[in-house]
Order: sequence, then C-alpha cells, then structure tokens
Amino acid sequence: MLKKIYSVIGHGACIIKDGQISEIYLLSDDEINLISHFCPLTLSLPDNFKLGIFEHEKGKVVLFRYGDEFIGFPTKKENVMELIKDIEVKLNDQILSSQNG
Repeated sequence: MLKKIYSVIGHGACIIKDGQISEIYLLSDDEINLISHFCPLTLSLPDNFKLGIFEHEKGKVVLFRYGDEFIGFPTKKENVMELIKDIEVKLNDQILSSQNG
C-alpha cells in the first residue's frame, strides 16, 4: 500500500500502529524522526479523527486515519486546503477505497 501512496502523493510515507511506526517506505532518517515525534499522539486521538496536519520546528507531518492505523508523511505544502484536497481525493479515493473493496 505504501508504494501506491508514493505513486499518488509523490512522497514516502509510513504506517503508524499502536503509537509506533510499523512500516516505512522511502523516508529519510530525518523524516522518520519528525514523524516519530507525533506517533504517541495517535494513541489519544478520538475515534472520529480523520486527518490532521501537525507542525514541529523541524517540519510538518500529515496524519491520516486508516482503520485502526494511521498513515503519516511529511509535507512542505503551505496551502492546507490544497493538501486536504490531495489527501481526500487522490489518496482516499484512488488508493484507500480500493483497498477496502
């Protein structure tokens, strides 16, 4: 699945499960460290949480709920609405919905 996500968003990503990174695809050590700052947060997010953009002094991370797991990836986009559209339309419609069906 991470390979397909890369083909759509053009960047590596990871799967976060139980507050830890469980799978990684094409992320640098710096990107992994950045995402790791937010992994424990996933344990306390409400069940109805779908998408969040979290900022750290070292960059921004997108966390997207996928079942009991989260997909995490770094972003440099400043336009939040464009980013949300990309995730909801490209990622959710093109990849994740086909994984469920």
